[in-house]
Amino acid sequence: MNSEERSSESLDVAVLGGSLAGLVAARDLARRGYRVLVIEESDAIGGSAAGLALGDFSVSARAEGFVDETGALRELGSELGLGTTTPMSATTAIRLPGRTVPMPENTVFGIPGAPLAKDVVDVLGWSGALRAYGDRLRPVLKIGRYDELGSLVRGRMGRQVVDRMLEPVTRAVFGTHVDSLRVADALPELNGAITRSGSLSGAISMLRADLDADDIYTTRDFDGGLHAFVNALVTDAEDYHAIVRLGESVDLAARDDEGWLLTLNRGAEIRAQAIVVADTESAAPHRVALLVPDTALATPDAPRFSRFFIAPAEQKVRCVELIDATSMWGVGPDGAAVLLLSYRDESQQPGAAATTGAALVEQAIADAETLLGIRIGTPMAAAHTGPRVSRPALEPDEGIHSIGASASLSEVVQRARDAAAAVRRDDFAVPGVSWTERINADAAAADGEGTTDIATMDNKEAP
Repeated sequence: MNSEERSSESLDVAVLGGSLAGLVAARDLARRGYRVLVIEESDAIGGSAAGLALGDFSVSARAEGFVDETGALRELGSELGLGTTTPMSATTAIRLPGRTVPMPENTVFGIPGAPLAKDVVDVLGWSGALRAYGDRLRPVLKIGRYDELGSLVRGRMGRQVVDRMLEPVTRAVFGTHVDSLRVADALPELNGAITRSGSLSGAISMLRADLDADDIYTTRDFDGGLHAFVNALVTDAEDYHAIVRLGESVDLAARDDEGWLLTLNRGAEIRAQAIVVADTESAAPHRVALLVPDTALATPDAPRFSRFFIAPAEQKVRCVELIDATSMWGVGPDGAAVLLLSYRDESQQPGAAATTGAALVEQAIADAETLLGIRIGTPMAAAHTGPRVSRPALEPDEGIHSIGASASLSEVVQRARDAAAAVRRDDFAVPGVSWTERINADAAAADGEGTTDIATMDNKEAP
């Protein structure tokens, strides 16, 4: 139906935002028989997990993989028939001013567990390493109740650990300044480990050992990339009669005795009984994908790292991260390599203007050449994510279900499924009928034979 025909239709749930979280919620709701509409303001679905087209090849804009600590990703992937894979290579480097050094091994988010280890000294120098070791000499941390990650690490280990090791990782992974990052959001297990070990470095060593031993914390990706997961979600949701609209937004949402009346940017009005707000990507970086000849990366005199984190003090590049998706995941067409660079959204900084479009691609080429020590010139293909969109600010109200943001994809998916599960027809102002009941009624009217079993009609599991 076109917009005019649908403008007065009553739906069960409007999902605001076609991000990964929004699609997960929409798919779960549609499978339960709810009539669902996904409204996405941009012209692409999937948010930061969308695919970027490099000619005939597509790569996930989020190619770093994921850690599935809640199990929600693999559970849902299994429901969609998707398997997972682990990295072919996971060699990580930190780019400091004028030099590149390997990420020390015994670290979590760049925080060292063994401050005097040689690979830590290579990053910090002896003075910085000795200052970090002071954590073991300072008063014992008996009860871990620390809120701000940056201040905790700076106070225990010194400024250089934060500037050279911690912040290069956190600003790429979380998209925020380290002093704005809460311990509970970044490392929820850290406070408990501090209580048990008595020091920050001891807690990190404890966590590192736990992470290495626990399969739950293994980095994975879906076969075909995260965008294959997005595509499977969309297909499954639409198979269960969910509708996805791109290039539209909600200008006004008003509640009355009949539910919610949503006015879209093109003037159409949609009646919905519940709203799911999937605004989970406010800190997601801009991504640029470059397709380059794999011969360009053949530098025998230098190690080939699969991932670079950039220290803020490094002024020769503007990206916060570079991923060699080909060496990490084996993706890309024959004879080519895929590089993915991440950039913070500078438009969010006071007085700053974001670099976008062709200018952002040119910046990515220059940054990749600097980090890899190669000449790229004109890439075989390039693509970048679109501009950030914002969802309407809706005050908490009856019938509004918000999916909270998290740097963890696993946590985002779990929250999305929880938000979908919280939607109940008993809470609707006008309960209405499910799409299964409507199709059964239409089928019965068409053939005059009474009720038709929808599960038999479409050969799918009954919602």
